Amino acid sequence: FIVLAVIIAANTGELNVNFWVRLVTYSAIYAFSVIVFLPKITTWFFRYFLTESGVEDYVFVLTAVFVSSFFSHLIGLEPIIGAFLAGLTLNPLIPAKSVLMNRVQFVGNSLFIPFFLISVGMLIDPIVLFTNINAVRVTIVMVTVALLSKDMASRVFSKIAHFSKNEQGLIFGMSVNQAAATLAAVLIGYRVGIFQEDIL
Repeated sequence: FIVLAVIIAANTGELNVNFWVRLVTYSAIYAFSVIVFLPKITTWFFRYFLTESGVEDYVFVLTAVFVSSFFSHLIGLEPIIGAFLAGLTLNPLIPAKSVLMNRVQFVGNSLFIPFFLISVGMLIDPIVLFTNINAVRVTIVMVTVALLSKDMASRVFSKIAHFSKNEQGLIFGMSVNQAAATLAAVLIGYRVGIFQEDIL
């Protein structure tokens, strides 16, 4: 997503020294703020405002994610980076078997992810695959590169870690999926005009 921000800046003619200084400075300040201050605020909130209903803690988590996304957007990065960073920061503070974690996973899996996938699906015109030969070429190249690069990475790591063939296959299988982050990146590129419909 950071590479995508650079590509968007290059596409709009804003890629200069000022852009790089702003990106590096703001990103460092932003990441430091989220990683250092968000856990302290979260711990304080959970200590003083937790109730039996558990509504307040869930609203706090959602607010933290949305605020983090908003500030990510303000500094010139994609909001999804802010949401991801907030999630990484909050995850260790929420017990895995807690009601809050259950609610976070339930809403994410039953609402956010399906709505994202449906919204992307509604943008796609399946006819393009049959009428645009470039779309077929792009599909073949992207799938081939994704599979080969993940296979090569799993082979190299397995040699370094002295893993068996089965363990190598497991690493490949667990890392080969591309849906969420790749789809989000392509969708952002499509919205700003970098990618055409055949790429989407």
